[in-house]
Parts: sequence; structure tokens; C-alpha cells
Amino acid sequence: MPAALQDTEWVRDGLHPHEAQAVAALASLSSPDKTPSLSQWLAMPFLQAVEPADNAALQALWSVHENDPDAFRLIMNHSTIDSWIVDQWSPIIAALPGPRQPPRGQYGISEQFIDQLLDPDTVTVEHRTIILPLAGPVSIAIVRTQPGSEQSIDRLVRAVETAESFMEEPFPTKHVTLLFADWPEDSRVVAINNHHSLTIGTVLDVGDGSPEASQADYIIAHETAHFYWVGHHDWLDEGAAELIARAATAASSEPFRPEWECGNPEVGAVEDLETLTLHPDLPDYSCNYAMGLQRLIEMRTDMGEAEFMSWLRSQYQERAVGEPGFMSLDRMHSHGTSTKASAR
Repeated sequence: MPAALQDTEWVRDGLHPHEAQAVAALASLSSPDKTPSLSQWLAMPFLQAVEPADNAALQALWSVHENDPDAFRLIMNHSTIDSWIVDQWSPIIAALPGPRQPPRGQYGISEQFIDQLLDPDTVTVEHRTIILPLAGPVSIAIVRTQPGSEQSIDRLVRAVETAESFMEEPFPTKHVTLLFADWPEDSRVVAINNHHSLTIGTVLDVGDGSPEASQADYIIAHETAHFYWVGHHDWLDEGAAELIARAATAASSEPFRPEWECGNPEVGAVEDLETLTLHPDLPDYSCNYAMGLQRLIEMRTDMGEAEFMSWLRSQYQERAVGEPGFMSLDRMHSHGTSTKASAR
């Protein structure tokens, strides 16, 4: 570890998991050939004490730097930031990269989106800290660039609480930013879990009386559940997220239930999904939802609830990484739309 990092107070007093990840991000972002330098990073107010939201912001910046260096330079040189990040901007920066632009797997971040997100006159942040039975305090932020529903943060809180209750394992991250954003019109995507934040279409930033309310409940719960399944096979990732989303919305009078189908003739079982590369933005990816959910439901029926949940937790524990690690953008989880349902 560089001496400058060792000398910081938050390193000297021992590293929490989110602080250890911040160290790794800083080491990558401030190697000798990069700007800002490590000393410049450490001078920024948001790193005087590294809170979970600060770490989420570093993860977002690391992902952008690795996948879209031009966008990283635009962000760091933006008049709002100007290489000087303060604490109030951490949950906003954590919302990067935002919606895919353009769609179909291209991960460039548009200058228009950067300007919109970093405009202090339009961007708003709604904060809440909750205390979970197993994970303890978790900070939550809703980021918007236009008016939205005050009930959306309640949905996110319920989603986090339900995910931990269902898994009976500590929620894997200490901070969640949810950005409501407009997606490109021709994109199948309406939501994405970036492993450090969620981005969901503004069409789902609605009150309880809206026709989209049950869909919003379901999709927010599904995307939140993904925090548990970083690094697992896609069929298990999607199937488990579907189970948790169903649990989160079971009490609804009219629960949203997507209809998943697998039309790929090469897929006869979930084992086939472990050998095929199915792109998240293309229709065949729905096989992970359809067959993953079906397999898990069949296992729960055959094994019984207690044995099944013990097995599911063991699968999580095999690859549990605590605070989500750095992940390239081509592994980010997304949600697309079809005429029947909301799909990855």
C-alpha cells in the first residue's frame, strides 16, 4: 500500500470492508501515469473519512475509467466537480454510468447524461439510513434529475429489507444509490444493477395508485436482490432474484408476475446456460430467467423449504464477497422490456 494511503487516519485505525475497497480503487485510479494523482485524490473532502457512499462513488469512477476513459475525463473536469469531490456528491457520482447509451451492449456514457446528472440546479438526492437485523446500518439514496414519487424510497427500503430477510444473510453492501433516469427509446433496458448502484427508468418512479406501481415494486426488488449474486451463474443470479422479487411483492393485491420464455433451441436445461454466452440485451437472455426460476421452484418443491433455503444460502456463501467488488461494465445486470414483461 502506498505510504500516502497508510498515513490516512481511516487506514491507520483499521479497514472496514468498504474502506479496503476504496484503497484498491484509489491504487488503480492513481497509478503514476494517471490524473488525478494519489495526493490529489486524498486531498478531496469526500475521502477525509470514507463512508460507504464514498466507496460507491469510487467504484463508479473506477468502472467508468476502465470502460470509457473519455467519459471519466469529462466527469472529473466537469465544472461542478473540477477534480474536487465533496461528500454531498458521493451518492450522485455512485449513480454512474447511468443508462446504457447507446443500447445493445454499448457502454459509452453520453456527455448529455453527464451534464444532466452533474447539474446542481436539477439533480436531487433523497437520503435515508435503515438498520437491518443482520447487516446493521445501510445508507440509501434516491437520485433524480426530475420530480418523482416520495414513495419510491419506501419501495427501495422494503426491497433491501425483504432481500436480507429472505436470504437470512447480512445485506452485502452498506450503501445503495438508486438513480431514476430516462433510457434510450429503442433500448430494451429499463433497469440495471451496476454492483455499486441501481439505475431504473423514470416510468417506474411512481406512487402506489399508479398502474405501474406493482411493476415498480417487483423490478426494484429484483434489482436489489442482485447484490447477493455477484459472480454467480446467470441462471442462478436471475432465478434467485426472481424468487426474492416474488417474495417482496407476495402481499400485493395485484402482484406483477413477468412471463418468461426460453426460445433458444440450444437450451434444454440450466446446465446448457452455463456453457452458452447469452448477451443481456438480446431476447435469448430471458432463458436465464425462465429456466433459472423454474429450476429453483422445482428444487424447493422437491427438497422442502428448509433444505432448499439452506442450499440456496450455501450457494451464496461460496462466492460471497461482502461489499461488491470492482466489475467491468460488460458484467453489469440489466433489465429490458418486451410486450409481455419487463426483462433484464
